[in-house]
Amino acid sequence: MGTDDVALLERLGLAVKLIPSPSSNLKLTTPEDWQRARSH
Repeated sequence: MGTDDVALLERLGLAVKLIPSPSSNLKLTTPEDWQRARSH
């Protein structure tokens, strides 16, 4: 079992590339994330 998508891909031997994104590209996973999204 992997902890996230990246861990699963790396376990398969695949390369992962991180690409910066603007702070407006929110990931909504915690209550704080939702509060931040509502304030935009």
